[in-house]
Amino acid sequence: MNLSTSSSKPKLQAKEYRKLPGMLVFFAVPAVLLFLLQLATQYGIEHTTQGEVGKINGLMNHTIDTEIAIFGSSVAQVHFDPAIITAATGKKSFNFGIDGTTLAQYHGLLSEFLQYSDVEIIVLAGGYGELAVRDQIYELYKFSHHLDKPNVYNSLYPLDPELVWRTKHVPLYGYIIYNKDYYLSAWRGWQEYFSDRKDFQGKRGYEPQDKTWAAAPAKENTTGVEAEIDPKNVALYRQIIQEINIKGKKAVLVLTPIFAQQQHNIRNMEKLRSIYKELAGTENYFFDFTQSNICQRKDFFYNNTHLNRQGASMFSQEFAKRLQKLTN
Repeated sequence: MNLSTSSSKPKLQAKEYRKLPGMLVFFAVPAVLLFLLQLATQYGIEHTTQGEVGKINGLMNHTIDTEIAIFGSSVAQVHFDPAIITAATGKKSFNFGIDGTTLAQYHGLLSEFLQYSDVEIIVLAGGYGELAVRDQIYELYKFSHHLDKPNVYNSLYPLDPELVWRTKHVPLYGYIIYNKDYYLSAWRGWQEYFSDRKDFQGKRGYEPQDKTWAAAPAKENTTGVEAEIDPKNVALYRQIIQEINIKGKKAVLVLTPIFAQQQHNIRNMEKLRSIYKELAGTENYFFDFTQSNICQRKDFFYNNTHLNRQGASMFSQEFAKRLQKLTN
């Protein structure tokens, strides 16, 4: 038996053990720094009142209220000018539109809003893709700091259960979804903190686009396309409208302008209109702007489904006139 070899083993083991604290520090310090950075950015993003995150914060903190509330994706955000609507109706209005976010994703926000708001009219704006299948979440970072709120968590979880659960419960998992816009929103929140400035935007959530159609519309597709209609989303619309009515509010469903040439390509356009009309029923209202003269004006659009500032102004005036008849 080699005594020198056997006696050296405990020494080697002891040496290895002495390395453990250093190794732990090596891994722990970055983890702690990342955790502190996450806390700092989360504080900032929770307190910003600017942009889309600011809208969500104001709603979830119950600090934004209005008499006419406009919900929807970008076809709400860039089309409805609250200043024009308020001037025509005499009622405060706010545009809660969030880019890329249909009712399937934002309905938790709407449910939260209905719990505290004195709103009179809820506008649900949608384009021809509003009722399509939704099986993923668009820009979860805008909602991630409100996942502790049941309305938000329960509305997002069915779209991507694993992602939503991990983002809420797994430490540091949020870094998977964070992007430069997340950090920019957090930075704005800290700027507001130090300047004591709160800004819900003078445009009240409206984001006009100074754009023109960069390229000619595609030539007419002789085979056509179909607007995707998911029965689950139709049922969700029905559920939310019922929720609105139970609260004693009225819903106005709006099919927003679509460039006329594109409409010719949509084979089931009439079916889409009939679904919106059926959803509105007799208690609520359906405004179909796909038959407006606005849809004939290419200079009002910057793509098939989105109006530029000039087109949005004309649309808002036309919408306000129709809405005025309901509010007088």
